[in-house]
Amino acid sequence: MRKHLLAALTALVFATCTPAPVAADDDTPTRVLLARAYVGEAGWYSRRDHQAIYWSIANRAAVRGVTFREQLLAYAKGIDRGYVAGLQEDGLGEAWPEHYDREVYDPLWRRVLVFAAVDLVFEPENPCDGDPE
Repeated sequence: MRKHLLAALTALVFATCTPAPVAADDDTPTRVLLARAYVGEAGWYSRRDHQAIYWSIANRAAVRGVTFREQLLAYAKGIDRGYVAGLQEDGLGEAWPEHYDREVYDPLWRRVLVFAAVDLVFEPENPCDGDPE
């Protein structure tokens, strides 16, 4: 009995501390994955960095001969901040750290979601010089 209780508690602790992996069959909307990449890599404010991330993913997808979404899923695996994986289309999600004010960050998240959605339709300006390698 004690062994089973210990195993259950260990699983519970690690389940809440380990970010969920991004699976190849992930049904998360592409705009949410892209917005998570923007926030996880460049934060909330740097639009130019968001554009560079978009083009980094797009160029790498072209070089590898895969879709943008497939490359985005591969890129997202490297973003390991727990709260970023919890960001959802309808808000900050349950993994949001309590010490950050939701009233401040929810509008920022929604703004980044809009940027990602627009970028997927209209391709942002490319701030990078040169051709993909």
